[in-house]
Amino acid sequence: MIESNSKQHIDKLYKSDLATCHKKFIPNKNIGILEKKCNKKHISRIFKDYNEALSFQLRYGGRIYPITDSKTVAIQELDDIDNCMITKYKQTHGETIYVLVVNVQRELTEGFTPIKTLIYDIQILKIYRLYKLLVSMNVKPLGIKTDCIQIRESVKQLRKKATRANITSDVFKIKETNQTMPVKSRLTK
Repeated sequence: MIESNSKQHIDKLYKSDLATCHKKFIPNKNIGILEKKCNKKHISRIFKDYNEALSFQLRYGGRIYPITDSKTVAIQELDDIDNCMITKYKQTHGETIYVLVVNVQRELTEGFTPIKTLIYDIQILKIYRLYKLLVSMNVKPLGIKTDCIQIRESVKQLRKKATRANITSDVFKIKETNQTMPVKSRLTK
């Protein structure tokens, strides 16, 4: 396998002046595109005549949606029994148009799914190696997420255990929170 320099590009992206939401969106959108398995397209045509819409539906499939221009009008009338004014509502129907919506979907035969799978497999392998390393340091993992392992130890405790196990602390990227601490891997092999 050939090493890529994607880490440099992602580091450069996160050091840029972009908003945090954009920094996260760019790699996530690219991975999402790699996951794409089919192309979808929705085609709509508008008809004044139902029979014309039906003719197109028989040729291309899809579903016909009638849309009517209707209005509700308030009418004031005198009530014969109580001899007072009451409001009645009358709905008027105008012109009807017909919208034919055809959904087309095609499976991609040569997508990027294998690349996406490889990216996820490499990430899983890094998390597994980090898990084994933490267990060897006598650190009990509490939970595993996509890109980190949650532990209870503080940064100080983790560094102390790493030193005892002859492991440099730059192997870890540590983010301390008030509950559990996620530890991300900086393992390259």
